[in-house]
Amino acid sequence: MKASASTRAWLAKLLILSAVAIVAVVMIGWYTCFRAFVIASGSMESTLVPGDRILVDRISTFLGAPVHHGDIVAYRWPLDRNMRYVHRVVGLPGDRLNIVNKHLRRNGVEVTEPYAQHSSTLIDSYRDNFPNVPNFPLREPAMDMLENHVVNGEVVVPADHYFVMGDNRDDAADSRYFGFIQHSDLVGRPIVIYGSSDPKRVWKAPR
Repeated sequence: MKASASTRAWLAKLLILSAVAIVAVVMIGWYTCFRAFVIASGSMESTLVPGDRILVDRISTFLGAPVHHGDIVAYRWPLDRNMRYVHRVVGLPGDRLNIVNKHLRRNGVEVTEPYAQHSSTLIDSYRDNFPNVPNFPLREPAMDMLENHVVNGEVVVPADHYFVMGDNRDDAADSRYFGFIQHSDLVGRPIVIYGSSDPKRVWKAPR
């Protein structure tokens, strides 16, 4: 028995509505779980370079995946939470950090950092021997860090906070200059470079 014209029209509308609903669910799910970013500065060179397009996994952070030393994270900038930054986590809650002649030390031990880049041979008294007396005005969160979270020449990361640094250590505006980031400010973790001026970088995970 053949379906009537009205029944066929109703089925066609149902299929269209179902397809639209599926597309909407997929798009909402994609937006909720992932976010695309474009790297705007050279602070993470050469791991991430200006113009790199990265896909950030948001769902693992939302579900409470632990943060580890060396993780690259996207986060809300403490000085303007409408802005998003991408840096590497070098300090977890409770860690004691200092920098001696450009070399990061964590809990008294020098950290091996194959990803770190030093583009200058000059030693800056604050940047490269940290914590130290700042040689230019710092914003309030950084001054609070220096005044209230330094013990025996080491920065101590407070609970629910992280210390982040750019891989381009000589040219990175990172926690040395704006203080700690809060756990609640984490947005996610970059999982792949999906666009770049260098084709060899595309579809590779930043490490």
